[in-house]
Amino acid sequence: MSKIKDTLEDKRNSEVGIPPSSVTNTKHSATVRIPCDQYAFIEVIVHDTPEEIIEVYKQMTKLYQGGTGVTEPEFQKALDRYLTENVMEAEVYVAMNKEQQNIIQNIKRALKRINKRLED
Repeated sequence: MSKIKDTLEDKRNSEVGIPPSSVTNTKHSATVRIPCDQYAFIEVIVHDTPEEIIEVYKQMTKLYQGGTGVTEPEFQKALDRYLTENVMEAEVYVAMNKEQQNIIQNIKRALKRINKRLED
């Protein structure tokens, strides 16, 4: 009896564009592309359920942290300038990826704490 009910439900669902229940757990293939430069991207081909494909995409974007950022020499130069002159150029900061920006923000907060202790 439940097989007939499932078949009728699948037929009704297909009329409104919902895949049959027997298909929802099947594996799909997807290409996940994460942009990493102006004309470049990282590509991963995933063969799994839709939920797992979405999870892979989330993990990939988290690993990449939103871009390449500035090069290591540029980052070191900006960091040195911030530590010695307390100056951070807005253009350089915006070009940094989230990880580089987090490093700068942590150093900024640490310097404020140190300066406050020195004043007291």
